[in-house]
Amino acid sequence: MEQSVRNFALSTNGQSVTFDIVVQKRAIGCSITRDALEQHFWLERGADELHLTKAFGNGQRRIAAVAERKALAKGSMHVSITADDFEHR
Repeated sequence: MEQSVRNFALSTNGQSVTFDIVVQKRAIGCSITRDALEQHFWLERGADELHLTKAFGNGQRRIAAVAERKALAKGSMHVSITADDFEHR
């Protein structure tokens, strides 16, 4: 299912991007770490907010898919995504 990302913003400490998705008619609060964006979405270390936002935007379909999978697996109302979530096991 195509997942749309809403309300994305840089966290107050600048170490993650927060966003919302809807899974089975429930709003799920999500975040992805800066480290995950650096390791898997070509964000340069120490990049400014503009580049961080661009990296998130470019990867948002893949990021939303991982967030949805984690939300369904855990039945959680909040999902935190790290670099490990993109590793193939």
